[in-house]
Amino acid sequence: MQYYEIDGEKYYLIKGKIYDSSFLEPDKMTLEKVAPIVLREAYGADNMEWEDTLQYIKTAKACEQYAAGIKACITGLQKFGQNEYFVDMTLPILTSMYRLIGKPQLAIDAAEEYVRKLDVSYSVALLTSVAAAYCDLGDYASAKKFADLAYATQGGGKGEKTELSLVYARIRKLSAGEF
Repeated sequence: MQYYEIDGEKYYLIKGKIYDSSFLEPDKMTLEKVAPIVLREAYGADNMEWEDTLQYIKTAKACEQYAAGIKACITGLQKFGQNEYFVDMTLPILTSMYRLIGKPQLAIDAAEEYVRKLDVSYSVALLTSVAAAYCDLGDYASAKKFADLAYATQGGGKGEKTELSLVYARIRKLSAGEF
C-alpha cells in the first residue's frame, strides 16, 4: 500500500481521503499541513490525464484544499473541456468550492462562463449548485429559477434529502413568503 512519509509519520491516501498510520483521519490542523504534500506526491501535477485530474479535484475538495482544487478545476477545464463527462463532473465541484470559500458570485460567474465557453448544458448538479449560490447571495428569485430548472431537468422528485431538496428548504425558510 502506497504511503507518504511526512515529518516521520506515514499517511495514506485511500479513496480520496487521507489517513494517518493508525488509519484514522488526521485532525484539521494536521490535514491542512499534510494534504498539499500528499496531493502533490500522489498526483504529480502538470501531465495528468482527465481521470487523475478529476480524482485530484475530488480529493482536494475532500481534504478542504479549496485553492488547489479550484486551480485544478480551471486548468482541467481548459485542458479537457471537450470531455463532456469531465465537464459535467467538474463544474459542480468548482462552484461548490467557490461557495465553500465564501465566494458565491464567483460560483455563478464560473458556471455561466464555462457553460458558454465550452458550449455545454447545465447539469442537474450544476443547476442545484448555482441555485445554492444564489441563496448564499440572498437572491431567492434566481435561486428558485435555477432550482426549478434542476427539478424539471431531473424529471421531478427524486428523494427528500437530495441537495436540490435542501436548496428548496433554504429558499422556503429564508425567503419567508416572497413566493
